[in-house]
Amino acid sequence: GRSKLASRADKQQAQLDKWEEKRQKLESRKEILEADVSQDTLFTTMKLTLAMLVNFFVREYMPRPIAWETFVERIGLLPGRRETTADTLIIVLYGNRRDPKLMKKLAEACERINERRLTLKGRLLHYALEWPDGPPNGWPD
Repeated sequence: GRSKLASRADKQQAQLDKWEEKRQKLESRKEILEADVSQDTLFTTMKLTLAMLVNFFVREYMPRPIAWETFVERIGLLPGRRETTADTLIIVLYGNRRDPKLMKKLAEACERINERRLTLKGRLLHYALEWPDGPPNGWPD
């Protein structure tokens, strides 16, 4: 009788151990899912913030509305450089000579932004459009 009871208890303990192992696996999956959800929330927030900034820039500084895709492809992906001095942070974008109309509008937008005399960490922000290989024909000085 005793060994039968012990055997039964062992089987039940083994089943409990299996269930506990399964519970731990599910718990770790839950943690991964929770991490994925919070990461997804962070990326969504970042995308919305970027969209709002682009929308503000286009509304405030461009003469006519520009589609999000157009902004990213033709302005957002322009190469450039950043120069930092003791009191100034200069953001230089390199103009795309195949898109002179939009580059003219971008240069004007840079001027209007600079008129606001924005600062970042005590440094004056200055935006500029440059042509590393010289301005295109007919470009105003």
